[in-house]
Amino acid sequence: MLLRRSCRDYRSSVTVSSEAGVVRLICRTPPVGGLTSSVNGALIAVAFFQGAVAYWAAWSAARGELASAFSAPGWLGAVIAVLFIAGLYPVTQVYQIEEDRARGDRTVAVEWGPARCFLLAFVLQALGGLLLVAFVLGRYGWLEALVVATGLVVQLSLLARFGARFEPRRVHENYRTVMRLNVYAACALGGYLLWHIVAG
Repeated sequence: MLLRRSCRDYRSSVTVSSEAGVVRLICRTPPVGGLTSSVNGALIAVAFFQGAVAYWAAWSAARGELASAFSAPGWLGAVIAVLFIAGLYPVTQVYQIEEDRARGDRTVAVEWGPARCFLLAFVLQALGGLLLVAFVLGRYGWLEALVVATGLVVQLSLLARFGARFEPRRVHENYRTVMRLNVYAACALGGYLLWHIVAG
C-alpha cells in the first residue's frame, strides 16, 4: 500500500514539476512579463503564480481534476499559499540589497527598504500561519494544530531574529541565513506532508 501510494505521489510530483515549469514560462511572457516589470507587479505575479497557480497544479495532480479546488477548502489553501509566498519573496532579496542598489536594480527590497520588507514578510506569514492552523484544527484536531503552530512560531521567530540582526553589508552571512530560513520552511512542510503520507 505504501509503495503504491509512493509511486502515485511520485507521478504527481513529476506532473507538478512540469506544470511549475509552465508557470515560470508564463511569468516571462507578455502580458505577465509586463506586470513583473514593476516592483509591486512582480510581487503580485510571484505570489499568484508561484502561490495560487502552483497550488492548483498540485491539487489537480493529486486529485485528477481541478473543479474541487474552487471549493471553500480549495480557496483557503490557495490564499494560504499566496500569503506564504508573498511573505518569503521580499526576504529572498534583502541579502543583496546593497549590490542591487549599486547596479540600479529595482527590487522590492531596494524600493521598500529592509525594515518594511521584514515587517511585510512577518505579517503575511503570520496571517498565512493563522489560517493554516485554523484549517488544521478544524480538519485534524488540536494535536496536529499544535504541531503546526509550533513549527510556525519557530519560523516566525527565526524571521524576526534575522530582521533584528540584519546588516546589509554582511552579504554572504545574510545569504546563508535566507537559505536556512527557506530550508527550514521546506523541511517543516515536507516533514508534515510525509507524516500524512506514511500515516495514510
